[in-house]
Formats: sequence, structure tokens, C-alpha cells
Amino acid sequence: MLSDYREKVQTPAAQLREDLTQLENRVGQIDHGTPALLSEILPLFDHAFALLTDLQAQGASFPGEQARFETVAATFRRKSQKFLRIIGGAPALERARPTPRPDAARWWWFVDEWLAEQQRARRRRALQIGGLVTAVLAVLLGVYLAFLRPDEATREYLRRQSAAEALTVSGDCAGALVEVNAALAVKPDQMELLVFKGVLEECLGSPQEAGQAFTPAQALAENQETFLLERAQKYLLLGLPEPAMADADAILAENAESAYAYFFKARAYELQDALAEADRAYTKAGELAAAAHQTELEAIIRVQQAYLFQRLIADTP
Repeated sequence: MLSDYREKVQTPAAQLREDLTQLENRVGQIDHGTPALLSEILPLFDHAFALLTDLQAQGASFPGEQARFETVAATFRRKSQKFLRIIGGAPALERARPTPRPDAARWWWFVDEWLAEQQRARRRRALQIGGLVTAVLAVLLGVYLAFLRPDEATREYLRRQSAAEALTVSGDCAGALVEVNAALAVKPDQMELLVFKGVLEECLGSPQEAGQAFTPAQALAENQETFLLERAQKYLLLGLPEPAMADADAILAENAESAYAYFFKARAYELQDALAEADRAYTKAGELAAAAHQTELEAIIRVQQAYLFQRLIADTP
């Protein structure tokens, strides 16, 4: 199929422009494309890259085409998770990968590895972003344990939950699930634990088990907003901004004044490196928290926004 239109073009420069047009079209179809259609993207990248490299090596200058290539590459990166899912995941990409193994410059053939590294980086950032929240909660938990002295079952539940959160941040979803199940054995009707279990099951590729955890969690939650806030928070703990954003948006569709929903949207944007959008969401969250007299939340938002401001300055050329 890729060769059909190339027979009509005459020069390498014309071929490059036609390749770029086809590549832009295919990448634009990722949201609703078929595996067969999207399988053309990687060879198109190869062909356009080879033409651009050869033309530049001959001393020709194609700044417009170079900009188009970089733009479509950036768009592909943003949509790479959906692309990988549609074509059949990392195993399908590995089967399609040329032999001998492409060099590092042809990074699109290794988008699965790039995504895995992005996931690890997001988890590291999630730990940093949530550091203040974790520290505050640790202090509160220390006070709680020191002065209120809950029963043994509650202490066991808290220990297991804390261990699960630590394992989640380190990327060990399977280990975290073991701890959550142990906590549920002690406290089977804890909405937060059931949500945690559901999110971990999703992480491990078990959607049916996830649904079996989410259903009782929704029944136990005070309302749907409480359930969605808890789930969004857990998605962020796993470094999964897209489902967290979806839950936050679902909350805002019903309650446009939710400071927590805007706060979670800001964190999700930040994990996606959409810093300007994160800043706007933090600002809105802070305004709503102040209006609702949610003093502690407002303080956390302002500190997180200050950290974001440092990133914005660092990223400014």
C-alpha cells in the first residue's frame, strides 16, 4: 500500500513531502484506526527519516519538512500508548520489528521500551509530587497511633496499606496487591482498600477482577464523587494520569466546584509534562479550596504549585 502513491512522485523531495503527508494522516488516525492501518506508521517513519537524512547529507536544507517530521513524531509519542494497545501491545511490536535490529535513531520501533521508561519516570515524579502529602499523612498517622492507639486489627490494616503504597510507588503492583488483600482480610469493608485492589488489578491486566472490587467499593462510598476521588488518587499513585484525569472530569461534570478534582487534574497534567495546563488547574483548585475553607488542601496545592513553578522556570529556554 505504501508504494502505491510513491510511483506517482518524481523527486526525493517530493517523495519526502508525500511521506510526511501520509505519516501525518496515519498518526492522526490512531484514535480510531485499525491494526492494519496503524501498522503503516512505522515504515512511513523509516522512509521519511531516510529521505530527510539523505537529502540533508547532500547539503540540502529542508527546515519546513524537518519541522513537520518533528511535529508528527511528537504527536506519535503522545499517542503511542493507544497505538501500542491497538496494534496488539509490545509482543506485536516486537514481531514487526525489522531484523537486524534498527539503530537507536529509529526510536519509533522501540516505543514500547520508551513507554516503559516513561512509566517509571512518572512513578518517580508521582513520588516526588506526592512527597508533601505523604509526609503530612505520616505525621497524622503517627499522632493517631501514639495517642488514640487503635485496636490490633486497625494497626494491621494500616501497616498493610502503608506497605502496599510503598510497593506501588516502586512499581511492584503484584506485591502491593498481596498487601492489599491481606489488609482486606482484616478490614473487608474498607472502601479505600477495595478501590486500591481494583486499580492494582487493572495494573496487572485483570479488568474483571478490578470490576469485582470497584462494585462493592461504590456501594460503600458515601457517594459517587467520593469513590471517583479515591480511585483518581490511586491512579496517580501508580503514575497513570489518563484514567485519573477521566475520573476527575467525571466529578467536575457533576460538581464544577470540586477543588480536589481540579487538584488531581493538575497532578495528572504534571505527570504528562503539560505544565501550563497543570498550572491553570492548580490555580483553579487553590481558588476553590480557599472559597470552601479547605485550609489544609489549599496549603498543599500552593506548595505543589510552587514546585511546578520551579519546573516551568527550568523548562523555559
